[in-house]
Amino acid sequence: MAAVVDPELLFTLPSRVTASSGIDVLCHAVEGYWSKNHQPVCDTLALRAIKLILKYLPIAYNEPDNREAREKTAEASLLAGPAFNLPKTTAPHACSFPLTSICGIPHGEACGLTLDYFAVINGKDRHTQELTEALGYKNTYEFAENIDRLKALLGLRRGLKDFNLTDRDIEELVRHSTHPNLKNNPVEITEEILYDMYNKLRRI
Repeated sequence: MAAVVDPELLFTLPSRVTASSGIDVLCHAVEGYWSKNHQPVCDTLALRAIKLILKYLPIAYNEPDNREAREKTAEASLLAGPAFNLPKTTAPHACSFPLTSICGIPHGEACGLTLDYFAVINGKDRHTQELTEALGYKNTYEFAENIDRLKALLGLRRGLKDFNLTDRDIEELVRHSTHPNLKNNPVEITEEILYDMYNKLRRI
């Protein structure tokens, strides 16, 4: 089996798809790195993918025909695949499934919606701390703030306020977020944590 990665095919990709798929790449790499099942080789690929996507995704979004940016984001996507293949994804992906099925948020955007929140939660984990240090951040709070800024720059959703979610809706989101991927998260994610997160998001 072979894959042909041609960045020229991405020149006409709509900016919204560039943003959503790009943040999904970031989630794949970050989650593969901090997963409880992380592997040394996967960590190396994940770190490279994260650095590339953080640097070049904003450029690809603002300059869709920038060949270098398209090449580097394509490389990041390619590397992020094996980076999470063995470790598997974690809490952001677990929560993305109900956010997509219940709220209709596109998959990548749904993953990115909670990535910064879980970056702070997972800051208790030493391996996650090593990731933020390797990326040049002081701590996971600074990393989370940069993720939030990236989402704003890409025009991606940062909250759920416009859905006017009811308490019953929040209960449904929490119930359907208890996906097996949560077990891969380096810090235990309880229902209380999920309720707190979704209640904060519905006010933003």
